[in-house]
Order: sequence, then C-alpha cells, then structure tokens
Amino acid sequence: MANLLFLHFGSGPNQLPEPWRNHDKETDIAERLPFDDDAARFIFAEHVIEHLPFRDGLRFLAEAYRVLAAGGVLRVAFPDVVKLGVNGSEWLAELKRIGVAKPELELSPHQVPLLAAAGFGHQMAWTEGLMYQLLLAVGFKRVLPMVYGATQYDELRGIDGHHKTSSLVAAQLETTVIEATK
Repeated sequence: MANLLFLHFGSGPNQLPEPWRNHDKETDIAERLPFDDDAARFIFAEHVIEHLPFRDGLRFLAEAYRVLAAGGVLRVAFPDVVKLGVNGSEWLAELKRIGVAKPELELSPHQVPLLAAAGFGHQMAWTEGLMYQLLLAVGFKRVLPMVYGATQYDELRGIDGHHKTSSLVAAQLETTVIEATK
C-alpha cells in the first residue's frame, strides 16, 4: 500500500501533517471526488457529512469506497442525534461552559438533537445505526464503531480534531466515529 493517498475532508482548522492531504470547502464532496479509483489508503471525514443532504452524503460514502484501495479505511466522524438524545443536557451545559451557547439558552432534552440536526448548517441527521447500514450497503466489508480519539490504526492515531473548535467533553458527548474497511 505504498504511495497511496491519505485524504482528510472537512479539515477546517484541524490541518493534519504529511502524508495527509487536507481538503475543506475547496473540494465539493457532494460531487465525484477528484481522485483515481483505488488511490487512497485512508480517508478521514470529520464533522462534514452532516453538512450534506442525505443523497449527497450517500454519494460521498460511495465515492470514498471507490477511491480507497483494497484494505483501505474510511474514518467518518459526525454528530449523532441519538447520542445527543442521551447526552443532550450534558452537551448543552458544556457548550454554555465554554461560551459556544449563551447561558440563557434553555432546551428540553428532546430539543437538543433537533438543534444538532438542523443547527450549525447541518442538512442531515446521522446516527450510528444508519451510518453502519449505509457503509455496508455501499460495499465496505468491516464496519466498526470507535470511541472519539481511539483507533485500531497507528496512522489514524491523534487525528480527531473536532474538540479544537469546541471542547474534548463536547466532542465526546456528540460525536460518533466509525472506521470502515474496503
């Protein structure tokens, strides 16, 4: 798997060092990805797929599968509305503590997932179960949930960066991470 690409989509302020190629708004992941078939060893899509409508998100997953070489891995991280349904009060309290949400903002536990689904420019509400099924449907052979910050690959260790724009606690409370192998 030498000379294969390491692609990072939704990089924002989380710019990964070489050999990663960081892509943000300049690469439209709703379209065909500008890479050859079987060109990548790793693809990391962090807190970006929720900014696409469902069909475009599904297209991105299929494109990631196309671009990955056999045995390549997609690591996808996203806010999970089911997780926020469970952790919503803690998540909102953390956002208030770090100044992302105003202290006077009051939401019921049922409203927090709606904020995550429709707020922050999000166009799709994802869950671990839905992502799992879609990854299998586009062809991935092994799909495993991961804890934020944890991985089974040395090359993926330390790459999660959503906490850089919120906090580690908020990122852990809201984020589902899945690694899918082609």
